[in-house]
Amino acid sequence: LAHEEIIVVQSVVIERALLDELGGMDKSLPRMADFDLAVRSARASAAAAIEEPLVLVRRKPGRAPIQDWVQVAGGLVRIFEARLRDAGDDDLRAVCRRQLARHSLDLANALLICWRFTEGLRALATAMRAGASPSKALRVAARAVVRPIARVVRYGARSVRYRRTAG
Repeated sequence: LAHEEIIVVQSVVIERALLDELGGMDKSLPRMADFDLAVRSARASAAAAIEEPLVLVRRKPGRAPIQDWVQVAGGLVRIFEARLRDAGDDDLRAVCRRQLARHSLDLANALLICWRFTEGLRALATAMRAGASPSKALRVAARAVVRPIARVVRYGARSVRYRRTAG
């Protein structure tokens, strides 16, 4: 949990009894259900790793749509909030808090890019409660304000579309 999330569902083997005990994949996490299941299974059972690569992951060039980033970061925030509630020892709580802060900042950034300000500010508040540095949170918030201004300066006033959002 302390490192980057690189668990690929095709590389995880779980016994059927453990899968049933854990309740399977959480369908409310469309992009992160596999990571959540791997974390829950590692907590419930001993895990083993092998050095030999079992899966080749191919990444397509280009950027993923921002809505994908909102789903991924939102899923990770929910996973680490749940793990933080369940964490028994202080070391695990510290790791979960650090990851929650990191992914909450990512979520806030993605939401603010989408002009979903209310949700973005909530994610920033979550990051701050989890221990994110105020300077990092301020940078994320400042970018949300500076981006539209920079577009106006660079491309003219017509380049910025203001749209009403639910948030």
